Amino acid sequence: MGWNGGMNDSDLLVRVRQDSDKAIQRIRGLVDRASEEDLKRAMGADSWSAIQILEHLTLSHDPYRVAMSALAFPDGDGPVRQTFMGKQIEKALSGRRNVPAPGKLYPSAHPDCSAVVANWETCHNRFQEMLAKLEGKRISEGRFRNPVINLIRLTGADGLAIYSSHLRYHLPQIEARLDMNTG
Repeated sequence: MGWNGGMNDSDLLVRVRQDSDKAIQRIRGLVDRASEEDLKRAMGADSWSAIQILEHLTLSHDPYRVAMSALAFPDGDGPVRQTFMGKQIEKALSGRRNVPAPGKLYPSAHPDCSAVVANWETCHNRFQEMLAKLEGKRISEGRFRNPVINLIRLTGADGLAIYSSHLRYHLPQIEARLDMNTG
């Protein structure tokens, strides 16, 4: 997708907040309607269930939130600036092909549904709080090490773009599993 095309940090923040609010509300609605059996049902032997996808989202997003929350972003607004690697990660997540997750981001084989949902809610509530604190900040000026692949340095704009793209990547998978199961 790329966020550099004439977009400012403030525009990026608005877009990420809108996209994530919409995705999170959709996921909450599906999860609230689903039984534990529905949440644990996968679409095939090699696929994750909806609850495993939620656990994966928490395992993936919380380290980004922690890393970005530790940054001191300067006040102001300016053009979105992403790193080459940030764009590549986002591009991989923006496609519909299978993107293999690093081992530390794999969900457990038999997750506890109530614990996973509670952890996911906490993670995304905290992410939303962080987004609110970024209002009026130069998000592209903050730099941090990718918490998944430590050799890669990212900007705050990369972190937000990856978060948003990752939610959008997994939302159709959750919908397919829970719409199929809960009708």
